[in-house]
Amino acid sequence: MEDCGNPDEVRDPTSYICPHQGLLYNMRPGCLIHPYYRNVSLRNEAFFGESICDGFTCPAHTLLADDEKRILVDLLDDWYRYTIAIIDPSTTSWLITYLNENHPSVYHSDSTMKLVLDECLMIHACSLGRRRGPVFFYSQPEYEEGKRRFTLACDGEAGAEFAEIITAVRRYT
Repeated sequence: MEDCGNPDEVRDPTSYICPHQGLLYNMRPGCLIHPYYRNVSLRNEAFFGESICDGFTCPAHTLLADDEKRILVDLLDDWYRYTIAIIDPSTTSWLITYLNENHPSVYHSDSTMKLVLDECLMIHACSLGRRRGPVFFYSQPEYEEGKRRFTLACDGEAGAEFAEIITAVRRYT
């Protein structure tokens, strides 16, 4: 697997991502100022405000199936890999489906599935880092239009990345 450098140095400095997203007390990703996790809502103190936060769901919320979301929440404990999975839900869904249909021994072993997801998401992160233009979209229509440039489920130029992922998966089977 190619080394893409430090994930902290990859972030696009022109994009704004909510600074209140983080790992909660239970090491699950979520909003650190949401009233569900506090006695009071602090979202009106945030950049977007409570009304925008209440109405916002990222494309992954709609596009990923419940079982796919559960896999990510249960197995990914690294904020960077989780972010890559959420940024491109079509590739994430493709990867999980591929593992379930073609490598059930990987899919049904949490420890192996975690290792495979970790490695494959870093492969995809490197690929995303080489793409021109945005790879994060706030709405599903924007994502659907933009994903054609980078998602494994659509991108005809992803042959090398696809081969690298298949090779990585085979190491665990």
